[in-house]
Amino acid sequence: MENGLLSIPKEKKLKPAFVLALAVHLVLVAFLWIGVSWQADTGDMVEAEVWDIKVREAAPLAAGQRSAMAAAEQTEQRVAAEPPAASPEPEMREPVARTRPDIALEQEKKKAEAKKRADERKRQQEEQARLKKEAEDARKKQQADAAAAKRAKVLLDQEAKRIAGGGSGGGTGKGTGGGGTATSGPTGSGGTGTSPYSTGPGKADAGYIQKVAAKIKSNTSFSVPASLAGNPPVVYDVELLPDGTLRNIRKRKSSGVAGFDEAVLRAIEKSAPYPRDRSGRVPSGFTLTHKPKG
Repeated sequence: MENGLLSIPKEKKLKPAFVLALAVHLVLVAFLWIGVSWQADTGDMVEAEVWDIKVREAAPLAAGQRSAMAAAEQTEQRVAAEPPAASPEPEMREPVARTRPDIALEQEKKKAEAKKRADERKRQQEEQARLKKEAEDARKKQQADAAAAKRAKVLLDQEAKRIAGGGSGGGTGKGTGGGGTATSGPTGSGGTGTSPYSTGPGKADAGYIQKVAAKIKSNTSFSVPASLAGNPPVVYDVELLPDGTLRNIRKRKSSGVAGFDEAVLRAIEKSAPYPRDRSGRVPSGFTLTHKPKG
């Protein structure tokens, strides 16, 4: 049976094969361990999360994860509810005045109106002061005229008394002693005029007349018309009081130009009072001849 075709071969020993297999596996494990250790320090690894376009429901969280998330949410809500920390107050500064254009225009308009009202009040005050001064000047002039008339009357009365007490008749009438009685013409006081008595030392001389004529001419305001023919004069007889004020003005001859005659009359009045002559007294009167063309 042992040498036959159907004989069973003898079982070989398994120990050498087992040892060989174990050695191969150890070599493979060593190789894998070296390869993994060698790739550990190759650099930073990039992780990428790939999303699937399909809509899927996430798996439920574990009990520990749910409690952690709830605690985080509570913490966030508590932080949001707490008031923010007070920031330090900024340094107080004076506000800078700023005006809008319309406010500035309104202020300028008010200033202009206030200035206009002030100017108007000033003008009214000046006008009132002027009127008051004119009234005061007129009052003073009136008082001065009244005083001059009073003085002139006193002087005339004194002169009349003096003449009546020690004079002699004369003039154009005939009289005897003590003032006499006129037989024809007015009673005179020793002069050559038509007044009952003289009011000064006598008529003015040529030098005095020339002096006052120049003053009257400077006060004459008249524009000579171009159509005036010739140079017709106007003649005035001027009588004076002892203090130089006017007693009477009489027009002896007209120039034929009414405006010129009136201008000369106003100039005679404006030139008063008249000065004294070389004797130190004011003449009783003078005759003025004035021409429009000089």
